Amino acid sequence: MRTAAYLCVHGIGVHDSGALAEDVAACITTAAEELGGSAEPLPAEPDAPAELVHRAQINLPQREPFIAEFYDGWWTRRVRRPRFWTVLLWTLRIAPLTLLNTASLWFRDRVFSRGRSSRGLLTALLPAALFALLAAASVLLLPVLLGLTAAIPALRSRAQTVVVDFIGDAWLYRSDELDHSVLPHLTSLARTARSLADTVVLVGHSQGAELTRRAGLRLTRHHPDDGGFRFVWVGSGENQLNTVRALARTRYLPLVFWPYLLGWPLLVHVMLSPASPLWPGMQPAGRLGAAVLALAVYFVAGVLMTRLISRPPRDMGQLPGGLSWYVQSILDPVSYGSAAVRGPAHRPEAVAVRYVPRHAGRPWWMEHVTYFEKPETGHTLLEAGLEVPEPLAPELPPQVPVWVLALCAAAVAALLGLGWLVGDWQWQLLDPLGA
Repeated sequence: MRTAAYLCVHGIGVHDSGALAEDVAACITTAAEELGGSAEPLPAEPDAPAELVHRAQINLPQREPFIAEFYDGWWTRRVRRPRFWTVLLWTLRIAPLTLLNTASLWFRDRVFSRGRSSRGLLTALLPAALFALLAAASVLLLPVLLGLTAAIPALRSRAQTVVVDFIGDAWLYRSDELDHSVLPHLTSLARTARSLADTVVLVGHSQGAELTRRAGLRLTRHHPDDGGFRFVWVGSGENQLNTVRALARTRYLPLVFWPYLLGWPLLVHVMLSPASPLWPGMQPAGRLGAAVLALAVYFVAGVLMTRLISRPPRDMGQLPGGLSWYVQSILDPVSYGSAAVRGPAHRPEAVAVRYVPRHAGRPWWMEHVTYFEKPETGHTLLEAGLEVPEPLAPELPPQVPVWVLALCAAAVAALLGLGWLVGDWQWQLLDPLGA
């Protein structure tokens, strides 16, 4: 009977050994049962590798059964935890740039998926504007947060886990430490699984998706058309993490960018002020439209400046050989940027993007950690394990909820108001100089 090995690689944070392999096996079991099939547990082989933690026979209607083997790609133990203040100061320094990058990724995703979206260009503009304004506002709010964290021990204690265990993994990734400690291990384990199975599906969640992408580049470097390796990237942090790597290679970019962002409140104030000499006789609605357009140009210029100055890593945007699937949620900012990915010119079908619905029983901000509780994720995992992959359920279009647009509109209005107030104060400081 044919065998498909699933090498499961977890993302940021501290994880127990085998946890993601168990989640992937449970997700596949749920999906198989929903499709009218089953996943029957099998005993472990006596001479199996220690990382092979689960086996099951997958039975699906009108398809040949196959054996699924689940390998533990646990890598947490291979890295050292960074220091709290090192990571926090780094986070505050790059936060505006990563937020602006999120705005760019959302906009790009929506533009590429407009043909399947029901809400048009508005779904691209409003959330992108919100992320861009948050990037600008963060230069005012982050120093306050830094001061509070330094002054209040209880706040610092609460932030310890988030900063060290979660954001710290991104800091380690940008330092190239994982290149030497984790990628060789994953590559070796994938080759071991390949020697025992017909197909190896590298399943990566969050940062694990980016690690499997880069491991895949090594695995398929000399045999790009080898169908033995496939990839399922769940909530992939590829685009966000490559931005972090690019910033590590352009250390002075935040120093250039912060003054640029500090000027946005003044721009808002000048654009919206009734006494502004720029818009004589223009009605308030016209001034608002002109201000929004000016801000859009301002932030687009910032994105272009960032991309021109930054030095992206060589492997950024490259895909390994074999078939690949991105599993993405519209409410998961970590995963943004995947919709625009296309396969090579001679095999455009080699890459697919699959959207999953919002989790019915969890808050929307937990989308990034609930992928494996959804049968839709399991449908893609099962598809990747088939001898001839094909969709097992209808694809879901990337629908942006109305409440998201309403919330973004309200937040954009609030941030513009904040910008106008701060800009008024900046104008008061500059006015004596002009006089």
